[in-house]
Amino acid sequence: NNRFALAANLMPAARTSAGRPGRPIQAENGVLRSITLTNFKAHSHFHLDFNPHVNFIVGSNGTGKSAILAGVIQALGGNPNKHSGTAGGARAAQGLIQDGKDYASVVLVLYNGSDDPWETQRASTQTQARLEEERNVTVTSELTRLAGNKTSSRYKINGVAATRKQVAALAEHFNLQVENPCAVLTQAVHANFLRETSGGKRRYDFFLAACNADVVRDRLLSARDEYKGIATSLEKHEERGAPLADRVASTSKLVAEASRRDALERDVSAAEAELAWAEVRKVERAAGAGEAEVSRLKDKVGEATRREESAVEELGRLRALTEERTREREVRLQQLHAAQAAAKAAAQEHRKAQRAAGEAQDALGETRGELAAARRRRDEVSAQHERKRGNLDSAKAAAAARLDAARRSAGDAKAAAAAEVAEVEAAREAAARQARASKERADGTSKRAEALRREAAAARDDLSRARSAQGDHLKRIDPAMPKLLAELGRARWPSGHPPVGPIGAHVRLKQEYSSRAAGVETALGGWPGASAFIAASNADERQLLRLIETHAPKLCSVRILVQQREARFKPAPSRHPDVASVLDAVEVDDDQAFNALLNFYSPEALLIGGLTDARQLFKKRVPFVAFDADGMKHYLRGELEASEQTGSHTARGLMRMDSAAVLSGLEQRQAAAEAEAAQAAEEA
Repeated sequence: NNRFALAANLMPAARTSAGRPGRPIQAENGVLRSITLTNFKAHSHFHLDFNPHVNFIVGSNGTGKSAILAGVIQALGGNPNKHSGTAGGARAAQGLIQDGKDYASVVLVLYNGSDDPWETQRASTQTQARLEEERNVTVTSELTRLAGNKTSSRYKINGVAATRKQVAALAEHFNLQVENPCAVLTQAVHANFLRETSGGKRRYDFFLAACNADVVRDRLLSARDEYKGIATSLEKHEERGAPLADRVASTSKLVAEASRRDALERDVSAAEAELAWAEVRKVERAAGAGEAEVSRLKDKVGEATRREESAVEELGRLRALTEERTREREVRLQQLHAAQAAAKAAAQEHRKAQRAAGEAQDALGETRGELAAARRRRDEVSAQHERKRGNLDSAKAAAAARLDAARRSAGDAKAAAAAEVAEVEAAREAAARQARASKERADGTSKRAEALRREAAAARDDLSRARSAQGDHLKRIDPAMPKLLAELGRARWPSGHPPVGPIGAHVRLKQEYSSRAAGVETALGGWPGASAFIAASNADERQLLRLIETHAPKLCSVRILVQQREARFKPAPSRHPDVASVLDAVEVDDDQAFNALLNFYSPEALLIGGLTDARQLFKKRVPFVAFDADGMKHYLRGELEASEQTGSHTARGLMRMDSAAVLSGLEQRQAAAEAEAAQAAEEA
């Protein structure tokens, strides 16, 4: 029965609200004030008021603590199953609705009376006035089961329909990070964090989610992928650009050669023109010499022109021949270079071959000498071998005879030793098992004897308290209880209503269920449940604690339940109507005590005869919690079915019931416990 603290709120002390001079507020905006769960996971009807400071929700395994946290996450627009496949129950929203029900709801009330409150629509003028007075924001989440294993969800804020986005905006306004695992840590996420098996990856993801850095990580990874893509494209462009650069270089060389050739052609044309004009000017100067000279000069000019044309033709032919010879020269140069390289390589190979041939000849000479020496040694060794072979054959025969004799002797000794070792090992193992079994029996018997001694002492204390109570059920709970109730009746209470309690004083066991008293007391929380008080406000709780410390300090461990005064709740119908429940076996004379039993204990638990009845319920595969006449608890949750002793075998008279039956049961319990303790001590 491990107990876990589920959640806590650390809030500043009350101060004055802006806009309401002198009016103290109870907490900062966004602090939880209360939660109500209907058909949500393990809770049929559950209501809890929170203190604005520190809250610890404590209970046994499977009592629904994690369901309260899942309800807070669901009501504020979060996903209770976001960070774990098992967090808060099934992954789908179907797992949030109680088995056998078609709908579920979560009502969350938040403080909204401090600075910067949340402003929203109101359902009506009456709701507006009430909420303005109480300074609250009420968020409602409704889940409905649909066909096809689907679920629909709706939200309301102060009674007005809202979207999940609006609810998320409200949570963001109050800085409530319900999906941040460092703000709201569910049990399954905590377990996954501790059972890290992937080299720290989950812890790293947990850290990123806690500081909202997972978005930055995703952006960084996307930018890294984009960078790699751009780098790959650049490499491809560079690969394609290398041959293009070579082509550009070769083309540039061709252009330069063409430019030089054009310049040479222009120079030749200019020289030819200059030559022609020189001849013309010469003829013009000689024209004045006479008419006779003119015709001669004209002939000379014609001849010069013909020479010029033939010179131009010869120049073109020579130019073409020069280019052809140049190309042939380049080809021959390339062939010459290749031939020189081949000749050089051949010369190197020839020199290597000559060196190798010389080395081979030297090695051949050495090998021939070694071969001759080896042949001589072989002949000598053969002769020695033949001489030794005769001696070896005779020695070998003698050694074989001795070896066979030694093997037979060693085999016999080994078999005898193995048999002896096996016998010793078997004896040792048997002795060790017997010693371990004896020690385990002795330890178990000693522990059982000690437990029975403690049970016998507790039985004597219970019987002594019951006898001294003289039929007063308040004194059976604690001798100081009547005095404390008298002091509570004389005190004035901030809420105007005195605390209700102890709860056991308001519960009466029906006569026909007197044989089930032990199971009823266990279902209602035993002594902590029977001695509990119900305060209407936190101020009443503090005053009650002061009175207990002053007038009954031994009762400082009494539990105080803070809940608003409400009309009596209507219990949910039983899923096993053919089996009696704790509510069928008791009468509760106070509405607040009845509501507290529904909120904090297990009055809907079944009452059965024993293990046989429990097995019949297990076969139905319908979840249940039941207690038998000996206080044994039997339950079925999902696929888990179990039975365990959680309370006393005998009723202690913690509620109103027959005093004689209580004394008789306690006397029988004491006698049986002392007898069992004596027998266990003797066995130990």
